Amino acid sequence: MIVADPWYDYFALPIAPFVLILQLGALFPPRWWARIGGALACAGAIQWMEWFVSNSHLEPDERANIGAGIMLFWSVLSLMRLGAAALGEVARVIVRQAGLLQDRS
Repeated sequence: MIVADPWYDYFALPIAPFVLILQLGALFPPRWWARIGGALACAGAIQWMEWFVSNSHLEPDERANIGAGIMLFWSVLSLMRLGAAALGEVARVIVRQAGLLQDRS
């Protein structure tokens, strides 16, 4: 008897790299709320996928759990990119408040 594997067992691993690329792209929209929202949504998605993979009741050599270490690595990268987004926002506020980009002619 063939038992179908649930689709979600294979969902997190191939999707996570694409979410990280989206998170990198979320650093560049012109609106601050889009940058922050995109960074938070992507980081949350990666964290959820890491939680799902690491909490699956599978042996480390079975299906989705084979990538628990990789998902932890992607999770750390995601948090680093979220930190980069926060630092970028702080830098933008400082530059605007100091008037460093104003034309002085």
